[in-house]
Amino acid sequence: MKPAWPELALPGAHSDIGGGYNPAEHEAYFLTRPQFETVPLPTPDTETQIYQQTCEQLKAMDGYPAIAPLLHSVEVSIDTWHDNKMPADRYGTLQKRSGAALVIDRPTNNDWSKVVLRVMLDAAQDAGGGV
Repeated sequence: MKPAWPELALPGAHSDIGGGYNPAEHEAYFLTRPQFETVPLPTPDTETQIYQQTCEQLKAMDGYPAIAPLLHSVEVSIDTWHDNKMPADRYGTLQKRSGAALVIDRPTNNDWSKVVLRVMLDAAQDAGGGV
């Protein structure tokens, strides 16, 4: 069944097209898959093996031609977090699940919605709509 109006195929998700984002925001992007490790509760997150492995991943990425330019143009951080609601181990030692990953925080703009708005405005004018 053919619709009564022309369909416009535009790339992006519904929130991209409809302006579902604020005009300027910061988005955090994982550069590496978060890794996790169970450690004793008092262990600082920065002293876990997972944290050390993530530091090594950052050093290794500096030699990757596809990602090295990005690493030099943005601030890369090693984010850590933990969940201390783990049961004690068999010796009664309290534990936590510690995680680490390489993350960049970058500003994003909502300019794509302006392009889509212009396309929809042109389509409305072509259909005889007044502006």
